[in-house]
Amino acid sequence: MQRIQRLIQPQPARRAIFGGVWLAVLLAGVIFGVNTLASRPATKAPVKRKIALGFVALPATTQVGDTLEPTRVLLENLKRENVPAVGFVAGAKAEGTERLELLRQWRDAGLELGIGNYSHKSLYNTPYEEYVANVEATEKLVRPLLEEKGMALRYFSYPFLNTGPDAATKERFAEFVRQRNYRVAKFTMDNDDWTFGKTYDEAAAENYTGVMKGLTAEYPAYMGRVLDFYEGYSQKLFGREIPQVLLITTSRFTAQNFPALLQILRERGYEVVTMEEAMSDEAYNSPDNYTGKTGISWLQRWNITRGGNWQTEPRAFGPLENLRFHQGQDNLKTAPPPPPPPPAELRRKAPRPPVPARSAEPPRPARPVSPVAAPSAPVPPEPAPAQENTYPRQPAPPRENTYPRELPPPPPASFPRVAESIPRVPAIAPPPASYPRKIESLPRVPAITPQPAKPATFPRKPAPPPPARPAKSGL
Repeated sequence: MQRIQRLIQPQPARRAIFGGVWLAVLLAGVIFGVNTLASRPATKAPVKRKIALGFVALPATTQVGDTLEPTRVLLENLKRENVPAVGFVAGAKAEGTERLELLRQWRDAGLELGIGNYSHKSLYNTPYEEYVANVEATEKLVRPLLEEKGMALRYFSYPFLNTGPDAATKERFAEFVRQRNYRVAKFTMDNDDWTFGKTYDEAAAENYTGVMKGLTAEYPAYMGRVLDFYEGYSQKLFGREIPQVLLITTSRFTAQNFPALLQILRERGYEVVTMEEAMSDEAYNSPDNYTGKTGISWLQRWNITRGGNWQTEPRAFGPLENLRFHQGQDNLKTAPPPPPPPPAELRRKAPRPPVPARSAEPPRPARPVSPVAAPSAPVPPEPAPAQENTYPRQPAPPRENTYPRELPPPPPASFPRVAESIPRVPAIAPPPASYPRKIESLPRVPAITPQPAKPATFPRKPAPPPPARPAKSGL
């Protein structure tokens, strides 16, 4: 019994061992948990970026339907999202009471108005005086609209982002801008959204619904590539991401897809700010010495001024016939709906169209029928008239012999003939008479005299003797 009690009751040494084991297990669990937490990647805080929006060629027009619908749609989207923007007016698109009223609505929504030039011409291939006159014509349309609300005209945008063909023209116009107290909108992000807008209008005009859907699906991915490109450009030049200024071409397509673009910007951590706040960054004071035929963004200009290479931003696809969305049943041309039928009253009262009268033809002469033949007998066809012999009765004159009658003169005597110039081969002499012939030198075999044939005689065998008869006894 005492042995059993000693086994049941815990002893102090055994308790110490069990306690040490449990402590080691707890320490191992704590160390494993710490290492696991340390090995996990730290959650990155969202990048805070800033961007300003500039819409060029305002008010937007379209080739299909209401020409001012794109601007109305864009204005509603901007008011709903409550984001600042600057619209740069092209004077030729702002003529007319209705269009000026649309610009007033833009102004009253808290959005700013800037100017381009009247006909949206490039400074590269436009004379300087004509270019300045285009700018002044647009200024006369926009400045009164802003003065109605006590606002000033502050921003100018180069059409096609082209600042002139040479340094002298660029500096001359820059002085004109300074005298007018304008500030040049330095777009750091350029793109091919104008290609989307042009192709979308062409597809809408031809009722290509599949192309329109494909453009809408492709646009977010394309703008993502554009943002990646210019964010990397900013890191390369300044070692950080500066506040960007995005150029947007106003069109029916960009107006309808502006909410999708804004969602992309917010997912990447962009905050839409005013153009004044974005361009207040010190990076926008960087020197710009670029001039040329191609208009490029200011990030590319600053890179070229520093001696870097020109890197082209991502490009969109080509014209309508080269789109990859012309595939499948969904991309077939949608036929317009048929017109509604007229009311029943009009259908009853509508006169029938007159039947065109046939042209009068002379009656055909009846074929005479022979009185002898039965009425049902077939009438024999009339014999065809004999054809006149049109062949010529006289034989054709013989052809004149056009071959030369006289042979050409022989070649001169000094001209070596081919037959005489070839060396002659000597004739082979016959063998001498004393030359032994093979037939005579061979020994002659004597002729064999044939023997007459003897008849064949075979020896006859003697007949066997008859068997001996036994002798008869006399008894």
